[in-house]
Amino acid sequence: GRLALNDAQDTSLLFGVIEDLTYRTRLLSLEASRRLGDSFTIGIEARFFTNVDRRDTLDGVRDDDLIQIQLGYYF
Repeated sequence: GRLALNDAQDTSLLFGVIEDLTYRTRLLSLEASRRLGDSFTIGIEARFFTNVDRRDTLDGVRDDDLIQIQLGYYF
């Protein structure tokens, strides 16, 4: 799902869930961003793997969850 507020700060949110029907492995994904004034932006990105079965090909990334926060400056 995507939510774009269409406001002056260009706020947006993207969320998704992907599920493997065979092993019930899930990938949860979240991305959000917003402008802070005229020169800065802030963003967050997160990815989480849940219910990863040992037989699944994603077993190698079962512990590779990600949370990233970015601050950008534009001139």
